[in-house]
Amino acid sequence: MGGLFFGPLSECYGRRRMMIIGNTLLLIGAVDCVFAPSIFWLLISRFVQGIGVSTSVVVFAIVADSYKGDEAVKFIGIMNSVLTVVMAIAPVLGSFINEIVGWRGNYATVAILCLISWVLLLLALPETKKDRDIFSLKKMMKDYRKLLSSPRFVTLSLMSSLFSAAYMSFITCEPFLYMKTFGLSSTIYGSVASINCGRRRSLKL
Repeated sequence: MGGLFFGPLSECYGRRRMMIIGNTLLLIGAVDCVFAPSIFWLLISRFVQGIGVSTSVVVFAIVADSYKGDEAVKFIGIMNSVLTVVMAIAPVLGSFINEIVGWRGNYATVAILCLISWVLLLLALPETKKDRDIFSLKKMMKDYRKLLSSPRFVTLSLMSSLFSAAYMSFITCEPFLYMKTFGLSSTIYGSVASINCGRRRSLKL
């Protein structure tokens, strides 16, 4: 849901600012997860992380600002390739961290990575949106109404959303299925999850 707002806000207040805000929320959420005293607090912290990571939609706007035509397509392809490798490796690393340190260690690792990316954003990310729009909630709602009145847009968006929802539902149930039902250890499960994740991501390349 955050992407619905961060996209338009980046048109008015700049891509760089939205990316820094999102990364800050992601960092705060990760640190809160490390020290979460209860499952309720953990869920709240994960929600904050979700809002922060939704600024990733701005990345595509930055690419569109910086590259045109085939260059933009090529750069997005490179990003997807890197993301595929990272998502394939992450479950294996996460399972080893979980075995050695515990589940809080995974969130601590995320927090460290978020801190590094936060510093890099501050030091190295230029502002690519030169011409700013004036923020208007009325105009934003009008634009969304226009999109939602298009059957083609709604159909394609719904298809993509349902596929994503099914994928995220499987990821949520996956550890219970493999570790509780099939009796796999967390380390073996991490390897299986890496294979599954890498295979699914490679289909998008």
